[in-house]
Amino acid sequence: MKKTTFVETGKQKFTDAELKTIGDGARRVWGEIAYDIFDCVEGDTISQEEVIELVIDASRLEQQLKRSKVDKALVDRVAEDIYGQRSEVEAYLKKSVFTYAEYGR
Repeated sequence: MKKTTFVETGKQKFTDAELKTIGDGARRVWGEIAYDIFDCVEGDTISQEEVIELVIDASRLEQQLKRSKVDKALVDRVAEDIYGQRSEVEAYLKKSVFTYAEYGR
């Protein structure tokens, strides 16, 4: 039997499948912006926290999920979590997607 982990966000929770979808979207966002970011920053590395902030900044993650035709209810819940506490999506991205302390060119 497959185990399902739930991460609570407000009144609803993200399932493992939803978290994977969110993580996949975050990876795609980073792939889209990484080269431009490194062209603009001093130094060759940025921290894990900065990567996560950049990925979710300015609705990039929600826009990526919409382009991927993810269920609107999930996109809305992601937006609520990010602009509410940010804790659950950020924690998942830190633990499962952007696992290195620093990212470089």
